[in-house]
Amino acid sequence: MSVRYGYFFQNNSQRGVPTGLRYLYNNTVNASNRDLADQAFPTTSFNTSGFANIPSNLATIYDADKRKTLNADLSYLVRKWGTHNFKGGFFWQEQSNEVLRNYNGGYVTMTWGQAYQPVTSTTACDQIIAQNQSQFGKSVCQGRYGYFTVGNGVTNTGGAAQTAKAFYIQDQWQTGKGLTLTLGVRFDQETQPPYDANRFPTVKFGWGDKIGPRIAGAYDLFRNGKVKIYASYGRFYDLMKMGLARGSFGSDYWHNCVYAMDDADYTKIIPTLPIGGGCPATGPAPGVNVGRFIENVDFRATKADPRDPAISPDMKPMEQHEFVAGVDFSLRQNWLVETRFSHKRLDRTIEDMAITDNLGFYIGNPGTAFADILRRPVVVGTTLTSVPFCAECPNTVGAIRKYDAVEFRLSKRASGRWFGTMSYTWSRLHGNYAGLSNTDPTDGGGGRHSPNNHRAFDIPTMTYLPSGKIDDGPLATDRPHTAKLFGFYRQRWPKGHETTIGTTQLALQGTPISSCLPVVGTSSACQWAEGRGNFVNLIRNADGSISKGDVVRDARSDAYFQTDLNFNHQFAVAEGKRLEFEVNVINLFNQRAATAYYQFMIPTNLVNPRRAARFPGDPGTDWGKVMNGHDYIAALNGTGSFAGVQNPLTLASRYGMPSGFQGARNLRLLLRFNF
Repeated sequence: MSVRYGYFFQNNSQRGVPTGLRYLYNNTVNASNRDLADQAFPTTSFNTSGFANIPSNLATIYDADKRKTLNADLSYLVRKWGTHNFKGGFFWQEQSNEVLRNYNGGYVTMTWGQAYQPVTSTTACDQIIAQNQSQFGKSVCQGRYGYFTVGNGVTNTGGAAQTAKAFYIQDQWQTGKGLTLTLGVRFDQETQPPYDANRFPTVKFGWGDKIGPRIAGAYDLFRNGKVKIYASYGRFYDLMKMGLARGSFGSDYWHNCVYAMDDADYTKIIPTLPIGGGCPATGPAPGVNVGRFIENVDFRATKADPRDPAISPDMKPMEQHEFVAGVDFSLRQNWLVETRFSHKRLDRTIEDMAITDNLGFYIGNPGTAFADILRRPVVVGTTLTSVPFCAECPNTVGAIRKYDAVEFRLSKRASGRWFGTMSYTWSRLHGNYAGLSNTDPTDGGGGRHSPNNHRAFDIPTMTYLPSGKIDDGPLATDRPHTAKLFGFYRQRWPKGHETTIGTTQLALQGTPISSCLPVVGTSSACQWAEGRGNFVNLIRNADGSISKGDVVRDARSDAYFQTDLNFNHQFAVAEGKRLEFEVNVINLFNQRAATAYYQFMIPTNLVNPRRAARFPGDPGTDWGKVMNGHDYIAALNGTGSFAGVQNPLTLASRYGMPSGFQGARNLRLLLRFNF
């Protein structure tokens, strides 16, 4: 019997963060700016984009994580029809988070001389536009000098404690004829309470929701330990990550209160609400008595209406299954050849999903009826509408992640003076879902660490290609061919001295390069123009139009080669005392392959076709136009079926150029005295 208990605590906080009301310029103001009355801006407003009166005043007062774990295992050996090693175990875990992250004063941003695009409704700016038409003769959504926003970022409050339990039983049966079987099953249960219990329910997965069988076998082919044949099958589940609960169940708070700016003296904007930068959950910002209020936008909107629940009542835990098989054999003493085949499939995941970024987020399993939010009744504002957003749109798509690999490995065991291993892997990683850490270039530049809560299903258009086909191609970390070499040599000297030299060599095929067409809602909501892993060469014509050049199929970044070196020498100073010197050289030959490319076709705007609103609160987005197959070149140029509903867009000058490179040579030195 074995029992283990563990406790972990970590708390992050910030000191020295400025206190006060922060004003930030979103764009440059100078003598060339003209207001709605066609007069020059006052010189007191002149400044450059990015200017702020104080540095960021967003402070983490505390962000405390705790984790308690208990593991207990019991084994019992029985000799009958071979040898049985029966084993059972129990697991318990509680992890909690308490957070307070807020602005030390309010936060206001000014966008000078530009019109505002309403978010919550197509009619949110009608009154402002009518007033401007009457006073200035211009039908635009802004104040005389532009618009300003109170709020502008995510703050956090509250806490939650997640619990998880599991138990398993298994039998490792050695039949006595060279065959060993492992048969087992694991049962899990978890409970995730919300940060705000007044608005959101507790998520629970019971013992029957997570039943994971484990079946494995190994066979000693010649009964002499020289050749082993093995195979295994398993079904695996994961815990919902607390980042999702923090982001969507009541901790994350981000409201923007937007106003028409009619006075160039921005210091008159004085929000008094102490949370969220000054913008409340509904209505205008307290204390703000200048400007004309336009709308309050909730950028962390998770619906909490029983008629249209934010959290799927039929949600299932994240699940995948895998099959692994291989043959290992010993060539001679200390030399081993290993082969391995892996077949892994994601069955379902948990993600946040939305129609747009500001009409409310839903939490559930992508691909289910609950996730079909474009075609089922939903609550818009306070009204449950029976008119779907897009009845003509195709079916919702679930998470796809498929991995197959074959690996060959030659190893020399660590004996004598040296050890080494050399491996080659062929693999295929395809789908539309990168996993818990999203490596798609559309999500925070790639590598966004927001498990169960990233970009993949935020906008329905992202799961379809412009051809109308389902998005399913090589994922961002797919490298079909990889080879690795590792080895070290140890030399012992008289008087207890010792030198070790080690080297690592990587040779990896490049990762996919795709062409991203930003579509509907946000520039990071991509449709892959020709599918994942295919790059479209575009031509910018003299008249500003864009033409399609050739399409590079299976486009990839540069092959990745890197050599690392380690040198370690130990001096025996005295009995039980050693002086150690070590040098680590990363990227010894200073190779500089491009590792990432700018893949966005257009820089800041996006393809966002419009149609007439079908009900109050409908933003009037024509999802069907971009999900049922369309000519993306026409969409870029605002021609064909996009004429009149899509302005010509600008080709990004960085498109197709490298945006990241292999790290340069890095030298690290270590000196250690052991006693």
